[in-house]
Amino acid sequence: MENLELNARELRWNCPLEDVAPEEREGLPFLGQERAKESLIFGLTMDYSGYNLYVAGPEGLGKTTFVLNLLHQCCRDRSIPGDWCYVHHFSNPQRPLALSLSPGRGKDLQQEMENLVETLKIEFPKAFESKDFEEKLHEVTARGRKEKGDVMAQLATFAEEKGFSVKFSPAGVVVVPLIGGKVIPEDEILKNNYLRELIETRRKEFEPILKDHLRRLRQIDKGIQREVVKLREEVARFVVGHHMDDLLEKYHDVAKVRSYLEAVKADLVKNADLFLQFPAARENPLLMLQLERSLSKYRVNVIVDNGDLTCAPVVYETHPTYANLFGRIGLRAELGVYVADFQQIVPGSIHKANGGYLVLKVPELFANFAVWRALKRALVHKEIFIQPFMEELGLSHPVTTLRPETIPLDVKVILIGERLHYHLLMALDTEFGELFKVKADFDTETENTPEVRKGYSGFFYSWAKKEGITPLSPSGMAVLIEHSCRLAQDRRKLSLRMARMIDLLREAHHWARQVGKDEIGAQEVGRALEAKVYRANMLEEKLRELIQRGIIVVETFGQEVGQCNGLSVVDLVDYTFGRPQRITARAFPGEKGIVNIEREADLSGKIFNKAILILSGYLGNQYGRDTPLSLSATLAFEQSYGLVEGDSASVAELVALLSAISQVPLAQRLAVTGSVDQRGVIQSVGGINEKVEGFFHCCRIKGLTGDQGVIIPRANLEHLQLSFPVVKAVEEGRFHVYAVSHMDDVISLLTSMEAGVKGEDGAFAPGTFHALVDAQLGAFRQLWSLKGKSKEVEA
Repeated sequence: MENLELNARELRWNCPLEDVAPEEREGLPFLGQERAKESLIFGLTMDYSGYNLYVAGPEGLGKTTFVLNLLHQCCRDRSIPGDWCYVHHFSNPQRPLALSLSPGRGKDLQQEMENLVETLKIEFPKAFESKDFEEKLHEVTARGRKEKGDVMAQLATFAEEKGFSVKFSPAGVVVVPLIGGKVIPEDEILKNNYLRELIETRRKEFEPILKDHLRRLRQIDKGIQREVVKLREEVARFVVGHHMDDLLEKYHDVAKVRSYLEAVKADLVKNADLFLQFPAARENPLLMLQLERSLSKYRVNVIVDNGDLTCAPVVYETHPTYANLFGRIGLRAELGVYVADFQQIVPGSIHKANGGYLVLKVPELFANFAVWRALKRALVHKEIFIQPFMEELGLSHPVTTLRPETIPLDVKVILIGERLHYHLLMALDTEFGELFKVKADFDTETENTPEVRKGYSGFFYSWAKKEGITPLSPSGMAVLIEHSCRLAQDRRKLSLRMARMIDLLREAHHWARQVGKDEIGAQEVGRALEAKVYRANMLEEKLRELIQRGIIVVETFGQEVGQCNGLSVVDLVDYTFGRPQRITARAFPGEKGIVNIEREADLSGKIFNKAILILSGYLGNQYGRDTPLSLSATLAFEQSYGLVEGDSASVAELVALLSAISQVPLAQRLAVTGSVDQRGVIQSVGGINEKVEGFFHCCRIKGLTGDQGVIIPRANLEHLQLSFPVVKAVEEGRFHVYAVSHMDDVISLLTSMEAGVKGEDGAFAPGTFHALVDAQLGAFRQLWSLKGKSKEVEA
């Protein structure tokens, strides 16, 4: 039989020191992520609709750093997007206009409009107080007064001819009757009927003449008013034009901005009187406040200023609430009432990322209600629409009815999340696949080759220097890489869970400082690993104590029939450890087959139940090909009070069952882990290092005898990266590790018997383990057959 025992060199891979030369290198985030990098570049360079990206992978791989580094490289290939401003809509104030300008011109326009208003506060009063304006105004009013005087003189002449006198007063026109050029008292008119009729007849003749002249006077007043207004408009237009013509010329290439400036120009001319009140308002703060608010409509609200950018924007929104992502419309109190206008429009991250890249993390995105729906709508319609959050929910806003003009959207959205989130979105959201057509899948491990190790160590040397960490010695780096190999649980791989590795390096730096060392060696890295375990393994130590005190029964010496030490793994998320598990079996004649006690108690998972059924297949193939089996057996995980899942204990279960059938005792000094198929082939399992170390610590606290050890699948050899204490114990012969590939190897190690092979006659060689099992099953069959016959006789 081949040698099944492993030597110490086979239990742990040691990193060659020549592969960890202290050469600084940049760019490890790309190491081992070629698939993800290619996917990202493809998605980022696709200019078609829907090619947004989903970056998938567990936390701690450096996905965000990777993505941001790549985006800052790719952003140079895209042009810098323009600025965006909101301005007053003079025709419809509730729908502010969105203006797009080339980068940096938004701030220029904003400053120029502020300068214009401040200039007009001075220039308008000066223009309307000028001598030229006063002369023209006097000319207009004098001409009007002369025309009115002529009309009034004509009216007086006609009145005198008709026997009346006309007097003008602020209250109106008074017509007084005359006789002989003298005013007749009213009481005399009332007493004299003839006189009264005469005056009434004259009044009727004079009334049309009076109305005609009064109409002419009103027309003259209106004409004067029109000329004054025209004069004021001419002056205002001249002042505004003098200060705005250069501005209009500057923005002649932006049609929408020029149209806006034309509207501003017309409105300024119309509202010149506002500026004339400023000299008086300097002594009246309330009036000054009202005037400033009235003139605020000429301001420019720059919501996106890309003037300082050197490439397309890259925005990473860490808190994607609705307001943070899509912006909001603020409110201000005015005379006890809340009002909103274009100046209260606040941009969101999507505005700032427009024309570039927007990075979001999936958990944070879905933690904020209604944000995902709004994001999809923006991507589908390719526009940004700002509205209050209440309206996004379908509720009316109690204050604002502002509806800002939408802004065209051109952005690449990169979502970063777990693979589970990706598959759930693909399955449950029909729009997701159309909007996020590129998946960038991040790997958790990379190949363990000399070139990779050099790049790996080079990055950490660079990172340590950048962060001010104590320099690593080659031996310290070697242990760091060996730990990475253990995290990957494969000697041919190195872990890419960079967050864990960086944490370990920081902790090793801490311990190096504690002892005053100027470099991090193997001892400091080992000290950091030990301290990390100590902080997390309290439950493990409690279980060891229970085993040591015999409260949890685990035998590590002697022999028992139908009992085997299996190995399981306890995963506490932040810490994983192995523990021995006593597995027992009992067998007797019957037809129930293998009864899984864990399953009967609803304490087993589906994979565990499948493994039990595979045991039945093995028994039938090995012992029941010629005659049926008459077997009832029970299997149990003793002192197990939680859910049992997985198939890694199926080898231990099978050998315990075979021992119970044959009544051949099993050595308790050995623990077993491994999965078995129906042919008896041993298959690999997970957590192999934790399982071996778990049984080693159990034996250590109960006392190492020198013959204890663990049986593992030979397929797990490349996964071994055992801790130094275990390797040392094996090297000193105090502990043993055996690698097997078939059930027969397990049987030989646990029973010290030859397993046995079937001869040409189909029988196992006498005195072998399988022969004993086969014989006992035959006895079960006979006993069960006799029981059946006795029932027939009784019937």
